[in-house]
Amino acid sequence: MLRSLATLGQIERHEIAAEADRDSSLAGRLGALTARAALPGAGDKRWAWAQLTGAGLSNHERNAIGQGFWLSGDPQLLQEYVNRFVRDVPGLQPTMGPDALARLTMLAFPRTLPFESTMATVSASLNSGLLPAGVRRSLTDGLSVLGEVWRAREGE
Repeated sequence: MLRSLATLGQIERHEIAAEADRDSSLAGRLGALTARAALPGAGDKRWAWAQLTGAGLSNHERNAIGQGFWLSGDPQLLQEYVNRFVRDVPGLQPTMGPDALARLTMLAFPRTLPFESTMATVSASLNSGLLPAGVRRSLTDGLSVLGEVWRAREGE
């Protein structure tokens, strides 16, 4: 429920924090992180990106933020983060295991931006040849789905 309200911009940060305080379980904490990352404001997106790519969070916490990040916000604002995604998420390799990094790449993929520019950015990253195998696989899978969505929208 929190995630849905956050996606719609119908809840504030302090309300999410209050709910997280009421439910201090792991599921409650992760749900609150997903909801906070889903808030549509530019400041909320800056916070979420700093958390996602910074130090100190567990893999589960990063996954929760990655799942919420792209759910809402101005598409133009979110598009600015696509370049950061292909640079910063693979850049976490020194601090995450290969399986965890591949999973984060899949969960934090910009799947809500089915635009040519998104696909071009992800494709360029894939063509660089500098990515770990698991990240390449997650990007390839995400790009495939994004391409299907884009083609379906173009056919309308």
